[in-house]
Amino acid sequence: MAPKSRARWLAATLYETVSQFDARQHAQDARIALALASGGGPPPPVTDPFRIESFAFNTPSPLVLQSVAAGSYIVRAAILVTQAFNGGGPFVQLGTFAAPALVMGAADMDLRTLGQYEADQIAIIGAADSLKLNIFAPGATQGQALVLWEYSPP
Repeated sequence: MAPKSRARWLAATLYETVSQFDARQHAQDARIALALASGGGPPPPVTDPFRIESFAFNTPSPLVLQSVAAGSYIVRAAILVTQAFNGGGPFVQLGTFAAPALVMGAADMDLRTLGQYEADQIAIIGAADSLKLNIFAPGATQGQALVLWEYSPP
């Protein structure tokens, strides 16, 4: 095996091995090794697919979370209620401007009860848009939660 081919093989093996053990922490090291073995150049940027945003009863709505491309996916999503909301029937919708409850709708959670509520399907983004959280907390004077999601570009 030629030295450059061996270096590429070693870098690819390193990348695969590192990815299996702790992709989030070590993937950048593997990308650097792969870039160096393939003749240099900067490694591709690291983007974390997992996102977390906090919100409360008085957060302005809609809360725009990120831009999403056509053909991308929201692989998983969850609402973690850390302080129960009060008031008259609080709920949130997680989706896009075109489809407000694409990922999660009002029936998918109970903001008046502490807990974690998860989306049960992968959402496919049909057209470029923004992922947003519509927050409805009429009459609420308390309540805090986190929205967590995993985004996968096309």
